[in-house]
Amino acid sequence: MKTTFHQTSLFLALVILTLRISSLIAADIPLWPLLRIEKPGTASEHGSNIEVLWPLFELDNTKPKPAFAVRPLVSYDANLKTGTFLFPIGWFGKESLCLAPILWTDWGKNPHFLLAPIYGQWEGRETGYIIGPGLFLRSSSPEREKIGSLIPPIFCIKSIDANDQRDWVLNYYQRRGDSRNDTALFPFFWWRSAETEDRHWTNREVYPFFGIRRESDSQGEKSRRVRVLWPLAEAADHRDGYERNLLGYAVQWGKDDDAQWHAILPFYYRKESTEKNTFALPMLGFYTHSNQATDEHRWLAWPFAGHRETPKIDAWNFLSGLIQYRESKPAGSRTLAPFWPLAEWKSTPDSTRHRFWPLYRYNSQKGQTPRKRFFALAEMIGYQEGERLESGFGFLLRPITFQQSNSGETHFRFLWKLFESHTTPERRTWAINPLFYSRTDGDSKRWDFLGGVFGLKRQADQTSVRALWFLNIRI
Repeated sequence: MKTTFHQTSLFLALVILTLRISSLIAADIPLWPLLRIEKPGTASEHGSNIEVLWPLFELDNTKPKPAFAVRPLVSYDANLKTGTFLFPIGWFGKESLCLAPILWTDWGKNPHFLLAPIYGQWEGRETGYIIGPGLFLRSSSPEREKIGSLIPPIFCIKSIDANDQRDWVLNYYQRRGDSRNDTALFPFFWWRSAETEDRHWTNREVYPFFGIRRESDSQGEKSRRVRVLWPLAEAADHRDGYERNLLGYAVQWGKDDDAQWHAILPFYYRKESTEKNTFALPMLGFYTHSNQATDEHRWLAWPFAGHRETPKIDAWNFLSGLIQYRESKPAGSRTLAPFWPLAEWKSTPDSTRHRFWPLYRYNSQKGQTPRKRFFALAEMIGYQEGERLESGFGFLLRPITFQQSNSGETHFRFLWKLFESHTTPERRTWAINPLFYSRTDGDSKRWDFLGGVFGLKRQADQTSVRALWFLNIRI
């Protein structure tokens, strides 16, 4: 702790000293990667951009509000009102604060607070809190239901309007309501009944020996389902047909209003109806299915090939999905993955992306905020075009990067900032850090050598020599 305090104090002193030097010196200091200070090129601009041991420490007060970073400890951009600390553990914004994996907060439209696993509180469609792991309470709308528990398996659920109440204590469960009653002693006995405007049903279970369910509707039609030593045997009869299942659905046959089926799994399965037909030989990996109502057709000869076609998609796969092709008809998108998941090409009317890991990945997006991104050689090289330049820590850590904004600003880095070129509509700088630094602002040009130990500046017809950052001699 003592060492950490001294290190923090040393850094704060270094920042204060840097700011003091920046305020006293009118010139830039291009001593990257140790120190870089960039001053505005015109009188209308103000502030400075300071980098110390890049990319660890940065301060930018050239914008309406300042932005700073002490990576990975903390960063904050007052213009966007977002920041991070102990990256990637913590991040915060105007209405949020997160400290993974124990603290999650948001006080925006649907506020929530979670201090896992001790306490949590949230609001929105559902509201509630936990004090845990022992106590849990929740209320929801429009269902108007409250749910609570105290050290399961002691459990209680009760609605606000008192029309429905459920209690669960150890293995005993009971539910009472206007149209439903349940009583159970798990896992041995369960008695259930319910009644609505159009049907009534009862269910009796003596697990695992016997179970019977009876149901009748408002038209007088009745159905029954009987289970004996479930899942060994099950039988159901209803107004449209019957159903029989043996050995946990391994052997099954039956029929209903417009369909009939029979199966001996996993060897054979067939089901036919007026709209759908399915046939499968699971042990041989063969499967076909067609649905005339939805115009869907599928077949599979696993692991060699498979095909699925609907009004919306047309998809093929080969060699258990190693090779895939998919076409989305309404969206007009196509996807080809010859070595999935390593390689993929996908195009839509608004975007294009493809990858061949670890060689490269590319993403191009159109629309109101067009953007292009390209990364190569296992993320060692990064390229981006977009509305603004990328300033994220992950992007800056790539050894070779180039980015370009819609306003015409470009930034190229080689070996982080060993070689660097930065261009804006008003200014152009390039450097071989820390040996040489060049900057052009309108009709003003300057060159610095050895981090600014010696430099030249030319403005209009005047030329001056700079030495040790402090001395300016006109020649």
